[in-house]
Amino acid sequence: MTSADLSMPEVREKLKGHFSDAATDQYNDRWDALWKDDFMPWDKGQPSPALVDALRNKVHLIGSPLTMGGARRKALVPGCGKGYDVMLLAAHGFDAYGLEISKTAKEAAESFAKEHLEEYARQGHSQGPGVCKYIQGDFFKDDWREQVGLRERGFDLIYDYTFLCALSPEMRPAWAKRHTDLLQPAAAARLVCLEYPTYKEPHTGGPPNGVSPDVYLAHLSKPGEQVPYDDDGYPEKCCSTMGGEGKPSPGYLKRLDHWKPERTHAIGQGTDWMSIWTN
Repeated sequence: MTSADLSMPEVREKLKGHFSDAATDQYNDRWDALWKDDFMPWDKGQPSPALVDALRNKVHLIGSPLTMGGARRKALVPGCGKGYDVMLLAAHGFDAYGLEISKTAKEAAESFAKEHLEEYARQGHSQGPGVCKYIQGDFFKDDWREQVGLRERGFDLIYDYTFLCALSPEMRPAWAKRHTDLLQPAAAARLVCLEYPTYKEPHTGGPPNGVSPDVYLAHLSKPGEQVPYDDDGYPEKCCSTMGGEGKPSPGYLKRLDHWKPERTHAIGQGTDWMSIWTN
């Protein structure tokens, strides 16, 4: 785990400055440069406590890692970093895949898993651990899907934590649309979001870019569409509801549950939210 931490103002300013003049199509290279420089203030050295608890307490919504026929369900963690959450999902029985744009990040995740995967597996599902694999690729492109064995079918579970806040706000419509494209078109498919950082005012910039629960609601209810924001950087109210003027668009994701986790990483304690979505 890096000694730099996002709770430090100077670290936040350095990270923000690294992207200050970056166009949207330059973000991937900027993230890769941080990995190469070993500057990873987002790294906590462990899985998200909120995900740990959700896998234990929200099984009735997230579902079993196995299908009715006994096959393992596939899970994706985009922007997985060193892959702690990927190993956690694999330990719980899912075939789990971590996606990273950076080759350096992918190699760091593989190295960590080589040393620690057995420790995670011992804490897991009664049916034994699933696959744990890391892939280098662009979330918004399809060339990595065959490495997962996906051609037409999608993932059964996607976990989004520090991925949305790492993207330029201009990419949020594409982010929402991509989630709908990558999720299995089935009632049991789930997108789980840890909504962070909700304590941060959106107009202060990023990454991490400040978000609110309304950001997730607005974009996932209108995937691929432009959402109007007010001058403070929040979605306009007409676009942050599931009914009335905010009527969802075709292909939208429905929010099944929304809660404040009792446990999460310290930087989001008391302000993080979690949500579970389905087709």
